Amino acid sequence: EEADRLVATTGDTAKADGFDLVARQVNRLGQLVGEVSNALTFVRSTIEASPDAILVLDDQNAVMLGNRAASRLFSETPDPVGLTLADLYLNQCVTVDPEQAEIAMRDGRAFLFASAPLAGTLKKGRASRILAFRDISEIRRRQRENDELIEFLSHDMRSPQVAIMALAAELGALTRVSSALRSSRIRSQAQLTLGLADGFVQLARVREVGADFESHNLAFLLQEAVDRCHAPAMAKGITLERDIPDDLVFADIDPGQISRMAGNLIGNAVKYTQYGGRVIISLAKCKSA
Repeated sequence: EEADRLVATTGDTAKADGFDLVARQVNRLGQLVGEVSNALTFVRSTIEASPDAILVLDDQNAVMLGNRAASRLFSETPDPVGLTLADLYLNQCVTVDPEQAEIAMRDGRAFLFASAPLAGTLKKGRASRILAFRDISEIRRRQRENDELIEFLSHDMRSPQVAIMALAAELGALTRVSSALRSSRIRSQAQLTLGLADGFVQLARVREVGADFESHNLAFLLQEAVDRCHAPAMAKGITLERDIPDDLVFADIDPGQISRMAGNLIGNAVKYTQYGGRVIISLAKCKSA
């Protein structure tokens, strides 16, 4: 009877050989069991080969099967079989957003999840649904970058432009501010805008094509960065103390990007140091661990 049911389900029409009825039935049942075994092996292999993390859950929402990708995703639980999905989330400190069908890991990774019921009559303790997790960490990273870009364009780039427009409007009105001072302010704001735009272009270039590494003297590069910050430091009475070796200190770097970084760091130090303070710029070789 079981063999007949399996034949009706699978459509198997394999010939059964034998000398009597029992032999033919045994032969046919053996072939059907082999087909079912092969089918299960195929399903397991397909799940295992998937790049997405996949879990098979029973009617109690407990894990019955998981692939290697799922083991890597829920690495805090070496053997998830028998545990509920809530247990896995708790062990991994996962944050779940059911509305977006998304989970967030504590290391910053993000995954979309989707589930589908398994076909067949549901019985207690049997597989109920399959759950898949798709890594969207890179998508979320790019979204954050886009949000930062919008914030940059809406605030940092707008501020000096508004100042330029206000100062330009003063040119046609009577004001106590001299023309020379107005021109100086306009020039300062224009230079700030140009610097912001250039910085954005340079950042976009590095993200797209990478850095251009070459052997360069870090000591000379840092001395130049300090020199560029000399005027604003003098205006606040800030002392720039240099602890930079006279010897050549070569390293494989992108000179333009490192020069910009050093200038920004020293410039911010000058900007946020109180009047009459001091900023120390040092360069030293770190001991390898």
